[in-house]
Amino acid sequence: MNIKFLEAKIPPPIIFIISLLIMYILNTYYSIKKILIYPWNLLGIIFILNGILIIFTSIFQLKKAKTTISPTELDLTSKLVTSGIFQYTRNPIYLGSLVILFGFAFILGNLSPWIMPFIFYTYITIFQIKPEEKFLYSKFGDLYSEYKKKVPRWDITIFQIIKIYKIKKDK
Repeated sequence: MNIKFLEAKIPPPIIFIISLLIMYILNTYYSIKKILIYPWNLLGIIFILNGILIIFTSIFQLKKAKTTISPTELDLTSKLVTSGIFQYTRNPIYLGSLVILFGFAFILGNLSPWIMPFIFYTYITIFQIKPEEKFLYSKFGDLYSEYKKKVPRWDITIFQIIKIYKIKKDK
């Protein structure tokens, strides 16, 4: 099965919105079991706020570096950003989106929506991140290879996030 036609074609914000809608539909019409009840489900707000913060920090850094934030216009990439949040994760905007999806799953409190963050993760990795990585390697070569060796694709810890915001606050 040839799936190359999907690579970097559907903008990730659209995939994110579709994921949110599917989560809502699963919760409303295909409810399996309530696993988080009020007030515990409100912990999702913390996830959502952190996801938003990660996304806006990433966008700010990309704009500051005067490079594109558009995942569908890779040819406009002018600089490889490796500082700030990008020194901890290569894909902070996608990570922030994933964190928001987990937060929404918490808020909904039902088991069925929890499948979507994993589907989002898999889809974005295969159809967006991997094509982006090929492009970045072709544009930046060894510089990107070294960055890729040092910095994980998705992983980041809460301690790294605290460190990032502490550094920003001190400046």
